[in-house]
Amino acid sequence: MCTQGQLKLFNSFNYTTPEDFIYYILYACQHLQLDPETLQLHLLGEIVKDSALFEYTYKYIRNVHFGQRPVEVKIDAAFKMPSHFYLIYFA
Repeated sequence: MCTQGQLKLFNSFNYTTPEDFIYYILYACQHLQLDPETLQLHLLGEIVKDSALFEYTYKYIRNVHFGQRPVEVKIDAAFKMPSHFYLIYFA
């Protein structure tokens, strides 16, 4: 989570349900006093736009984006992997 171009939170957590997933995000927003209406949230990892996780997230946070792999990292097209999957390995 970033505010004014500064990283406020980089976190990962285990969850079981989409409700758990959004709970952790909203809990962090509350404690960091971030407004879910103006927050720019960038998701990384194995989440896709047509999933319950994304739907729940978008319901509560309007500005949801997927991270992008660095341009210098090339993945063979045969893998058909979205550019926000496994970004932690490219940091």
